[in-house]
Amino acid sequence: MDGINTFTCQCAINFSGNLCDTNLDDCANHPCLNGGTCVDQENDFTCTCPTRYTGMTCAVDIGYCEPNPCLHHGFCTNDGDDFTCTCPSGYTGETCEIYHDPRTSNPCQNNGTCTANGGDFSCECTSGFHGDICADDINECTQGHAPCDPHALCSNILGSFTCTCLEGYSGNGNTCTAIPSKSGGGCTLGTAYNPFLFIISFYAFLRCRRSQHQFITNFFDQP
Repeated sequence: MDGINTFTCQCAINFSGNLCDTNLDDCANHPCLNGGTCVDQENDFTCTCPTRYTGMTCAVDIGYCEPNPCLHHGFCTNDGDDFTCTCPSGYTGETCEIYHDPRTSNPCQNNGTCTANGGDFSCECTSGFHGDICADDINECTQGHAPCDPHALCSNILGSFTCTCLEGYSGNGNTCTAIPSKSGGGCTLGTAYNPFLFIISFYAFLRCRRSQHQFITNFFDQP
């Protein structure tokens, strides 16, 4: 606007100053949402959006699956503040980044045998182990796979088991035989901290007493 020996400028939006040469900060009002970073430009701004958000002001929530973080055509599923990948056969890892090639490395643990099947594999486990990669130990004592004698204690160990005859019995654990008292001495009831073992021990005690009685009867019946 022209005046007497002077003038004034009517500035356009986002400019100020006597000559309208000052660009106002378009980021002053924090237009970027959801943690976006605002970059001031001349009479404009742009937003750099964090993961899972898009749009001019980062207002559109696209989750963590755009673009797809799962490799090798894995399927991405939004899971709250995170994501999960469903991997194709042969791949594993958080983003399906690990490939198990049975031709170069054996993924089967505990000496399991690996069989290739295209991009997938299967494991044939050795005795005492099970699971997809033979990583789980079988407790033969609780699953009834141990051939221990009824008068033996079964103990599970990694990949196998042991059988130990109870007090008053002898043998290799698979077969246990009551030890008779040949001298006619007394029978001793063993101490057991497990109720089941106490019952077995008490049964052995009764067998011992019966053997002792039979010994005495046979002794006096001799001619």
